[in-house]
Parts: sequence; structure tokens; C-alpha cells
Amino acid sequence: MIVITLVLVGFILKLQYDSNSYILRNIAQNKNFRSVTESAKRGDIFSDDNKVLATTITLYDIYMDFDAGGMTNDIFNKNVKGLAKGLSKMFKNKSAARYEKDLKSYRRQRLSYKKISPRRVDHIELMELNKLPLFNLGSNKGGKITIKRYIRHNPYGTLARRTIGRNDRSPENPSGAMIGLEASFDEFLAGITGISFQKKISGSFWIPDNSKEFIDPIHGNSIQTTINIGIQDVAETAIRKALEKHKADWGTAIVMEVSTGEIKAIANLTRDKNGRIYEDYNYAIGSSMEPGSTFKLMTLMALLDNGASINEMVDTGEGRKKVGARYYVDSGNGLGVVTLREIFEKSSNIGFAELTEKHFGRNPQKFINYISKTGLVDKLDLQINGETEPLLRGPKERYWDKTSLGMLSTGYSAVLLNPLRTLMMFNAVANGGKMVSPIFVRKVMKDGNVIEEYETKVLNSKICKSSTLKLIQKSLEGVIYDGTGSRILLNDKYKIAGKTGTAQILVNGTYKGAVGVHYLGSFAGYLPADDPKYSCIVAIKTFKPYASNKKYYGGTTAGPAFREIADRIYADAIEWGYSIERPIVDKTIRDQIADGTYIKPPEKNKNKDIKAIKGEKAKLKRAANFLDINESKITFDNNSKIKDIGSFKNIKTIPNLIGMGLNDAIEIFTPLGVNVISRGKGAIFKQSIPKGAKIIKGSTIYVELAL
Repeated sequence: MIVITLVLVGFILKLQYDSNSYILRNIAQNKNFRSVTESAKRGDIFSDDNKVLATTITLYDIYMDFDAGGMTNDIFNKNVKGLAKGLSKMFKNKSAARYEKDLKSYRRQRLSYKKISPRRVDHIELMELNKLPLFNLGSNKGGKITIKRYIRHNPYGTLARRTIGRNDRSPENPSGAMIGLEASFDEFLAGITGISFQKKISGSFWIPDNSKEFIDPIHGNSIQTTINIGIQDVAETAIRKALEKHKADWGTAIVMEVSTGEIKAIANLTRDKNGRIYEDYNYAIGSSMEPGSTFKLMTLMALLDNGASINEMVDTGEGRKKVGARYYVDSGNGLGVVTLREIFEKSSNIGFAELTEKHFGRNPQKFINYISKTGLVDKLDLQINGETEPLLRGPKERYWDKTSLGMLSTGYSAVLLNPLRTLMMFNAVANGGKMVSPIFVRKVMKDGNVIEEYETKVLNSKICKSSTLKLIQKSLEGVIYDGTGSRILLNDKYKIAGKTGTAQILVNGTYKGAVGVHYLGSFAGYLPADDPKYSCIVAIKTFKPYASNKKYYGGTTAGPAFREIADRIYADAIEWGYSIERPIVDKTIRDQIADGTYIKPPEKNKNKDIKAIKGEKAKLKRAANFLDINESKITFDNNSKIKDIGSFKNIKTIPNLIGMGLNDAIEIFTPLGVNVISRGKGAIFKQSIPKGAKIIKGSTIYVELAL
């Protein structure tokens, strides 16, 4: 026995102090201690006015260790009924009796890692769970295991989701999909994971080991995008309506701030064969195709900058004419002899092909070089992934032939652009000739402090001569007044400048399929034309069977959507209302408004006997006076609130609000679905939307009060 004891002691000493003993110690350490990755909280994504577009919320999965070291049968049996009752009350998926039966079954099986919560719970629910019997005894006796999960949440649902993107990657799914801004700004948003340590105390139950130093995760930074929620909403709504109305395949709309290049909205919607409309692809930047007639803006610019006159005459014939090596066709019965300005306004393919052959036929490369120098096909390095590269083919390249120059002048054959590139061209005209690169993200922030800011990148400070620019701007306005966009886009409240486009899409090497033709109808332009603030492009892709009367022209498919977006932007822009309306209110009138003694000028005042618009007694006459309706049709309730709101339902345009009280304005506009936002006190002396503008449901009117 002594010998055996000495041998055992020898083995113990050998295990402890032998040169290879560290290997065994590491094995024991690894079996009883482990490191755990602590996820970092992903940064938030904000709109241009700091509304949250994407954020990370913390949710919890609840597990139980039914073989926890401190969980005795007495403890379990004493608390299981109360726990079952609490779980049933919170989750409402099973009765308390069923929960109790299941919990007892898990205890008999000694399950060490059994999920208890049928769904993830938030922090408030977690606090309630911690109060339940058994769970309130701690992890060792109660067996409760809480697993924290970071979940990405989009407060505005599907709005701008394709641009915001998604990040499906995790430690459990390292190859998950990443798209949009979530992907392109992942290095900022992701943060840095930390490391914590755990030790095993019984069975498979692990608890934090505070004896080792933790490496805390560094949470991700936030980014502020240029997206405006209001404009994004109306853009998506307009595209959805267009797809439904025309049974179109897909559509996209982009709104850009002229001076900065900031993208305020970018909508991409697809309509499947069952009529379901959803986002599945970023057509705005990912679909390069022949732009068609919107490219005639570039052709017009090249012609004017290289010696052509805006009044140069061309005989376009009767709608079909051979120019160079091929025939060109204009819609309708032809334009006859017209000027270059009219060729652009009426979008004549014949006219552009003939003038381009005349001015560039001997040296087509000169036309290609001119387009290249504008910056239209430069590498952009967009802040969002997925852009398809533009194409501009020249005479020395493959597939160029005798028809290519004329086709290129009308937006076909040798050029491929995505809608964003086309918008850049129109935005440059609106921006005084300065072409800027689109920008999607303005700032990167850490704990509210800006750590990186992105400035507008100028691609070309002057895309054309100043004289050419003025002629182009007038020609774009002419499209609306006298050309292909006049029926839908002309209005008397503000001016739009732009160009329609209708392009046949090349499919499987041909423009004309066996049963029909694929079309891209578009409209690109800016507003207001006399002081551009925003540029916009709408593109709607349709398929027209030969036997159908389906509409496919840009003016009829994309034009109404452009108008809807433009109307909403105009109605919501307070600074425009002030710059356009600019009501003249001198000090005397302002003082009268402030003390309640102001009345409208006699020619506007149907109730000339009103000496002062103030007090409840004058409320009826005041309302009738401002709204130009018969006061006998207005009734009030016992609280002197306007009762018969039917009196206001026929109001179609914004009235003159100067001198009106704020409460009156709210009473008028609320039933009409218009929000009223005020600044100051007293009566109204400024309004953002001028008198006579069309009332748009869901819009906002800003008013300034006299004090």
C-alpha cells in the first residue's frame, strides 16, 4: 500500500510539474472555461432631418437549464405552477396547465438548454419575466438563461428599403446578403465585436467569469442620409399608381437637390404577373439601357455648342424620312419644316438625325469627345453599391457603323445610361451648367458627433457655353408649354422644365419581339423652372402587345407620376411658398393683424360692414369672408366650433389666409387632410402655399403669425 501510494504521488507530481504538463492544464482549462464573442450594436441610419430609417433594437431569447446546480426538486415543484401561469399570461400561446405540464416534462428529462419563449421579448417584457417564480431566483437556482439578440428594425417599414438595404450577416451566418447603404457603409455601421469569458459550474451551465478581463464591444457609428421621408413617400406612391394604372413591369423615380446633388428620394418598384407590387431591384442605378429621347438634351447641347443655331431649319417631311444609311420615323404625320427648337420640343427623330449628320457626319468622334467631356460617363464612385457602368461607343470601336451617329443622336445604339446618369444631365442644366455627382450620405456620426462629412463632388463646373445653357433651359420649358409634355405637366402655379422620352428596349438582339415591344417611358426635368430647387426623373417600363392600345409614351406613363411628385414637393416646401408668394405686409397692416383690427381690402371683402375681424361674434362672417362662401351655409356648435364642415368640402384651392386666426385655419384644413404648422402668435401674415394653389391631401401648409 505504501508503494502504491508513492507511485500515485509520483504520477501526480509528474502531471503537475512535467515539461508537458501545460498541455494537460490547457485541456482542462478549455473544458471548464470559454471565450464568448460579444456582438457590437449596429449604428443607426437617419434621414436628412434625423428621422430614424434603420436602427438596432435589443431583443431576448429565453432558455432554461433544467439541470442547473442549484435547482432542487423542492425549489422547482414549489415554483413551477406560478411560472407556468406567468408564461401563459405573457405569451398567450398555451394555457397555464399546458405550460406546467411541459415544464415538468423538461425537468424530468434534465434538459440543459431548452428554449422557453415562443418569441423574442423586449427589455420591458424581460423585466416582467424576471419577476416570475423560479426566474426570480437567479440563474443557478432558477435555471433562466437570457440570450441577447440585436435585431435590425426599419420604423418606416418598406419605405426606401431598397436604398437603406439590409444586412443579413451574423456570426451564425457570415455569408448572409448585404445590399444598399447597409452594405456600402458596413465598415462604419458594424462596430467591433468584444470578448467575454464564462466558466462551467455544473453540467452544461455556464456563468460569466469576472476574474478575466473583458474586451467590451465598440458599437457602430451612425450615418445621416440625404433621403427625405416625405418626398420618398410621394415618389413611391406615384410609381405604384403608375404601375397599377398602366400594368407596367417596373418603375423608378429619383429626386435630386439641384445645388448639392443630394438624393432626396429613390423609389424602385416591380409588378409581377399576379399584380403584386414590391421592391426587388435598384433600377435607378442598376439598369443601364438606351435612354431614348431624354438623351436629345445632350444632342441639342452638342449641336448648339458646335455651331448650330436654335432657329436652324430642317425639313422633317411627313413623319418618315431616310437620313444617311437608315430611315427615321416621327410620331404622327410629321412636322414638315421646323426649327431646331421645335425639333427638340416635339422630339423629332428625323430632325436630330439630320442635324447631327450635318454637323458631325465628317467627324463623329468629335460628338463622342464632346459627350465624354461633360462628365456624364465619368466614374462616379457612388456611396451605394450596384451601379452598372455607362457605355458610350465611338467610331473606332466594335459595332459602330454608318447608322450609329444618327441613332446615337436620338438616344440609341451607341449609348447606355441608367436613370441616375440621365438625371445628372438634367440636373446640371438646372444647376447653371455645373454637373455634380449624386450623394446619398452626408455624415458619419459617433455619439452625436460628426466624425466624417461628405462634400458635394463637382464633375464638371461648366458643361456648355453660357449662351447654350440659356437656350437649352428655354427649350426645356418649351417642351412643357408647346411640346410633348404640355397636356399633363403644364400648370399655372409653378413652372416645370423637362423632356419626355420613349425608348424601345433591345431584348434578345431585337427591338420588336414576336408578339410585342418593350418600352421605357420617361420624363426628366426640374422645378420650379425659374429658380430650380429639385430635379427629378421618372421611368416606367412597359410591354405593349401589337394588338393592344396600351399606353407606353413617356408623357402618358411617366409624366403624371412626375407631376404628382412635383406637386407634393411644391406644396410642402415652405421656402418656396415665401419666395413665390412673398405677401407684402407693411408695419401698419402687421400691427393691425396683431391687435385684431385688420380687415381685407374692400375689393376682397364681401362683408364690407365688418369693422374688425375679432371675437367669437364675428367668427361666422370672418370664415365666410376668407373662404368666399355663403355665410348662411356655415353653422356652429355650442362651443363656437364650425359644425357644418360640409361647407369646406368643396374648397379645391388654397384661400388667402392673411389676417385669419390659426384655429380657423386648422378647422378649415383638417377635414381636407392638410396639416397646418405655425410659428409665432396672433393672426396669420405669411403662408407657405399661395392662394389659388391646388389643395393636395396629406400636404402641409406652414404659416407665420404676426407676433
